[in-house]
Parts: sequence; structure tokens; C-alpha cells
Amino acid sequence: MAWKPKPSDIEWVKELLRLLKDGGTWGVPCSGGTFTFYKSKKEYTFVGNREDPTDQKTFIILKQLGWKERIG
Repeated sequence: MAWKPKPSDIEWVKELLRLLKDGGTWGVPCSGGTFTFYKSKKEYTFVGNREDPTDQKTFIILKQLGWKERIG
């Protein structure tokens, strides 16, 4: 996906991360995907459809913010 986030997109995700506790989960209403964030390690897990455009955009933003997906 060649999408580039707007500054407001990045700020929205930053605010979401600020509000969640370590190990907090965000269920994405429009895609049905679920992200769990491990703030202490700056890692996340994802359960859902990786092809969903909203989730793909979230992956892009998280990568730009220095987050890594926890595998396994």
C-alpha cells in the first residue's frame, strides 16, 4: 500500500496509544481487527484481516512511530 498518513492520522494514533494502558486492546470497529499494545516494549499484536485497508494504514502509522509487531 502506497498510502501516506496525514499529520492528523499520526496524532490520532498517538492519542490512542497515550490513553491505553500497557497490554491495552483496541478493537477497530470498521474492520473487526484487534490490536493489543505492549507499551513497555513498544510492541503490538494483531488479530484480524491483514488485507483490510484500515488495518494496513494502522500498520504504516505504527511503523513510522517505531512500533514493532510481536510475532508468536
